[in-house]
Amino acid sequence: MLFTSLGLALTSVETRLVELATSQGIWATLFLLLLFFVLKTGNNREERLIQSIKDNEERSDKREAKLIQIIDGLRCDLNIIHDIKKGVKEIQRKIN
Repeated sequence: MLFTSLGLALTSVETRLVELATSQGIWATLFLLLLFFVLKTGNNREERLIQSIKDNEERSDKREAKLIQIIDGLRCDLNIIHDIKKGVKEIQRKIN
């Protein structure tokens, strides 16, 4: 049948609708063909979009964890710099 040649596997309800549409004429059949095609391809597109969103969330979580590590490292470095600054000021105070 035309539907299966387009990659549309029809359920029993859809098959019955096609039979009814066929009895109503070519335009009804073509309408159902287009309707089923749009619904099936829309569903496939939505599944791909959902998977893409999940993949993006995983990558975002990894980037966030890496940025947190970098920020923590910079915070430690900043604390060391503050300690050095205090030490330098203390030395300057003792010299003066």
